Amino acid sequence: MRNNVDSLANLADLPEGEDIDGEASLSRQDVRHRFTLAVLSEVRSGMPLFGSVRISGLVSVESGRPFNIFAGRDFNLDGNPNSDRPALIGRNAYEGPSYASVDLRVARDLPLNTRARVELMLDVFNLFDRLNVKDINTVWGGIDYPNTPPPPQLGFGSPRDVFNPRQVQFGAKLKF
Repeated sequence: MRNNVDSLANLADLPEGEDIDGEASLSRQDVRHRFTLAVLSEVRSGMPLFGSVRISGLVSVESGRPFNIFAGRDFNLDGNPNSDRPALIGRNAYEGPSYASVDLRVARDLPLNTRARVELMLDVFNLFDRLNVKDINTVWGGIDYPNTPPPPQLGFGSPRDVFNPRQVQFGAKLKF
């Protein structure tokens, strides 16, 4: 298996001109381990009134993605404090938290007449309501903005954005 390597993630991540070799690194899309399992089953009831129920699920688990560590100061005095990294740390050297989610669907068809039926569905996304982090604070030091005191707690590695918590939806589909 090959690693996903690049030398520039996007135009917002300006390259560090003093350390060009440090720019060639794992990309933000490099996920070392990923496991996906999809399951579909139909459970038939012995009683005609209850019919059958379809149960499907999706399990997704992956290791953390690489993140860039920023110094928070303009160490090389190029006028851009957003691109400098602490000394000797290459681009995307920090691995963020892992991701795991289980989604579930339960569905059942109910006959309306000889030609039509309605399908009732219950979908649950992120069934176990796991906190999955999408973005983290990767500024190691205080932010270097004029006339701005550093915050009392810098929060390196703390979540800045997360994926959706558990969501439940009901649906009905008319089939004819």
